[in-house]
Amino acid sequence: MAFRLAPTAASEGFRLEAHDSVGSTNALALEHARAGDPGKLWVVSKKQESGRGRRGRAWATPEGNLAATLLLVPNG
Repeated sequence: MAFRLAPTAASEGFRLEAHDSVGSTNALALEHARAGDPGKLWVVSKKQESGRGRRGRAWATPEGNLAATLLLVPNG
């Protein structure tokens, strides 16, 4: 499975960071935000091993699924 943005998303300035396996897509997006990333970034992975669910529960996504986080940064 290969990840890619739809043409409309790409033309709107969205970017894609694709991984085969990550600890957490949310944690990676947070790292980008803390580093000053301008946003419009999809962080996606086929497998997630250390995600966080509701109320701090562990969340794993087996290979073959889609784990995704969208980083949006407000203007101003």
